[in-house]
Amino acid sequence: MAAFTYCRMEFKRALRIFPTFIGGAVVLALLLGTIALLAGKVLYGEEALERIKAGVVLPADDKVAKQAMDMLSSMDSVESICDFLYMDEEEGRKRLEEGELSVLLIVPENFIQGVMDGSNRPVRVVLSENAGIEARAFREMADAGSRTLSAAQAAIYGADEWLSVSGRSGEIPQAEADLNRFYLRYALDREIYFRERTVSAVGDLTTGEHFAICFLVMFLILGGIPLSGYFCCGKRTFYQKLKALGIGEGIGAACEILAVAFLYGLAVTVLTAAASLAIPPVKETVLRISWSGFGGILLVFLAAAAMISAVYELCGSRMSGMMAIFLGGMVMLFLSGGILPSAFLPESLRQVGGLLPGTCMIQGMERAVYAQWGAADTGRMAAVIFVSWVLAASGRRLHE
Repeated sequence: MAAFTYCRMEFKRALRIFPTFIGGAVVLALLLGTIALLAGKVLYGEEALERIKAGVVLPADDKVAKQAMDMLSSMDSVESICDFLYMDEEEGRKRLEEGELSVLLIVPENFIQGVMDGSNRPVRVVLSENAGIEARAFREMADAGSRTLSAAQAAIYGADEWLSVSGRSGEIPQAEADLNRFYLRYALDREIYFRERTVSAVGDLTTGEHFAICFLVMFLILGGIPLSGYFCCGKRTFYQKLKALGIGEGIGAACEILAVAFLYGLAVTVLTAAASLAIPPVKETVLRISWSGFGGILLVFLAAAAMISAVYELCGSRMSGMMAIFLGGMVMLFLSGGILPSAFLPESLRQVGGLLPGTCMIQGMERAVYAQWGAADTGRMAAVIFVSWVLAASGRRLHE
């Protein structure tokens, strides 16, 4: 009965400091939101590879070569990255030197006829002396195209040789026409041989989803700073009175953790409701969370509250607790991928980050929000809560 009364008192005390806490929470939310927005822009605000501007010099009055280049430029894999600009050779070399072009293609006379009859007059590819990544990317595309063409021509020559040896030379023109048609169809429809997969540093989530979840976890951890006024850090007389009433360190720490988790839940509910009015996707995300997901989120809140309580109880003073939460929280969030996606970290740091509670919280929130919460996630959160509760109780015992 005494424990229940004490727990109720803790909740009342938490409610009394809620206005102060929500004020600090709003400031913290704005700060963390700015950090998340800037981090997203730094990572994905600009394309890593700009469009390739390629100058093309065609023979005079060669309509077939022009049609071939138009067909090439209309292919999805080329159109998505290249812009072909037609000009004469003098203008092309001048613009290449001035850096306006990444590459210059000089198509020889009777180029298409050379492909068909086997003479294979090469296209001259001129790169700038200060060629950047765009020119190197184009070189790779050109090399891939030349290998495809080489394979096609090798097959045609092989077929011609076999028909000649077999005494069927009269069938060579038809065989060449059939093979040219087959390889053209293969080259022009090569997109069907590939499957698209978006590769992201944040896994299967979008950048916005990843940083929104990291923002929430950062809020839960750093939210312990404006909560400093709630904790009775190191008040020996207070702890002794509680023990005399039959409320030991474990029960006291548990009540404290529950009250802090309640504050977190209340603050997140208020901030989420406000965000839902201004940002429609937030409302859609909340509505699709399953009941098991909500249970997982509550466990994440409890884990954050337990860690905050453990830090303050072990430090023994509010100032040292605030410093420990800020410094330790930022280091843990960095190693856990909360500030910079873990894909950008060295392997050794990723391995260390995988063992930290911050990683479990971020991954747990992702699974909870996207209906993937499972027994393993419950076990990990329970382990974090239990260890933190033991540390908080030990900290109370140290200061009795």
